[in-house]
Amino acid sequence: MKKQLIIATLLALLFLGVSLIVKYNSKPKYQNIFDEIYFGEESIFHIPYGYSSFSKIPGIHDIPARKDYEFDDSIIERYTDNTTIDSLSWSTWFFFNFPEAIFSISFTSFLQEDTNIYIVYDYFEKKHLLVEKIYVSRSISKYDRKHSKKVDTIKKYLDEAGVPVESIRKAADQLLYDKVIEDWITYTNSAFSKENIGKVTIERSPFFKD
Repeated sequence: MKKQLIIATLLALLFLGVSLIVKYNSKPKYQNIFDEIYFGEESIFHIPYGYSSFSKIPGIHDIPARKDYEFDDSIIERYTDNTTIDSLSWSTWFFFNFPEAIFSISFTSFLQEDTNIYIVYDYFEKKHLLVEKIYVSRSISKYDRKHSKKVDTIKKYLDEAGVPVESIRKAADQLLYDKVIEDWITYTNSAFSKENIGKVTIERSPFFKD
């Protein structure tokens, strides 16, 4: 009787172990498309001449020696071309901060000679959270700039430049989905699509809540 109990216990433990392995293996490796981008870059971070999936995307700046573009455990990627939407021409940058498990997608355009507007998406890998930020930056001296996220201040600069709020909303959606995400799923081995970017919480900027 004791022997049968031991055998039954061992079988139960074996079944539990197999179930856990199956459950672990059935779990998606990446929760969303931003995980793909983050871990794709992180996987080659310690390889001096490694090439990430970004190297497959047309228009991405070629980095012959990736280590030359690392700053304080970070990597910068960028498009060489700008994207024009309505009256604004937008540049696109990617900043990876691996110690903090964050990466940012940054779009910027001139409003006036001394004023830029930024649309930034910060992705927090540990939280699967994408935070949208809109802010303006104005040169106040040769070496200093003043930044503002205040909605009224941003609208003031937009009015001065003759740019409607709707144009910024349009740019935010098109740059993120029709440029970054579409290029990623077109030129890499992505498991996601524009219609299904995976499980991610998106926190919109207060600028678009009015």
